[in-house]
Amino acid sequence: MSHKPLAIAALLGAALLAPQVTAAESNYSISEDIYIYLHAGPGTQFRILGSVKAGIPVSITGERQGEYVQIIDDRERTGWVKQDQLTQAESFRLAVPRLNEEVASLKQQLEQQQARNGQLQSQVDQLNSQLEASQRAAMNTEADLKTTLDTLSAENERLEKENRSMKNSERWQWLQQGGMVAGAGLVLGLIIAYLPRPQRRRRNQSGWV
Repeated sequence: MSHKPLAIAALLGAALLAPQVTAAESNYSISEDIYIYLHAGPGTQFRILGSVKAGIPVSITGERQGEYVQIIDDRERTGWVKQDQLTQAESFRLAVPRLNEEVASLKQQLEQQQARNGQLQSQVDQLNSQLEASQRAAMNTEADLKTTLDTLSAENERLEKENRSMKNSERWQWLQQGGMVAGAGLVLGLIIAYLPRPQRRRRNQSGWV
């Protein structure tokens, strides 16, 4: 009896029972244990190929048997590990450097912002100083103008008084001069009135006497 049909049937059965092979998936990494062992087969009874550190990115070949999956590590070694020892979360080995870079970038941005804030504060202080100086100058100018205005007002009042006084003095002088002229005319009139009048000569028949 030929063993060839039996061999073919065995191969077909093994093919049906074996897990399907899919394209390798690379979005996995070793979970956050210290390290795990990479076995040559799906179980701890198989030879240990080495250890894989936690956080190391790995690729899944698609081979699965029970709770084990076949992976390819960062050193291109193919072996088996437990499914629960893999995670799709970001590896801390990648997350920590990325977070450190982000922290350094944020720190640099903060320092730059603080420097800009310092420059802005300096400009604000300078503007405040200029504003205070302008206010003091305006107050001094206002005080000077008020003093000048008071002086001009006092001078104007004095001039007005002098003007009124001069006008009154001129009127008095005019009155005096008018009185003097009137008095002189009165005296002159009295003098003229009391002067003896010349006698007219009588005229006779033969002529003047």
